[in-house]
Amino acid sequence: MPIIERYRLEFEEAGVEEVRKRALQSLYSDEKLHQARDWLDDKDSGIARSAKNMDLAIAIATIVAAVASVVAVFNSLGWKPF
Repeated sequence: MPIIERYRLEFEEAGVEEVRKRALQSLYSDEKLHQARDWLDDKDSGIARSAKNMDLAIAIATIVAAVASVVAVFNSLGWKPF
């Protein structure tokens, strides 16, 4: 179920930590609590996606650096493959 716009705006303004704190303290009605949990799940999955993308970027950079290092070693030994 999509998050009601007025709740989404309120949650965005309060921020993840504040919404999480209010939800844990049961400061919301049942409907708003459900919306808050859905909003928090969306935020958490977005953070997880960002972390996954960062991990992929780091892995690619590591591979490129390793290949460059191997090429540099072979070039220093006088091997010219091309």
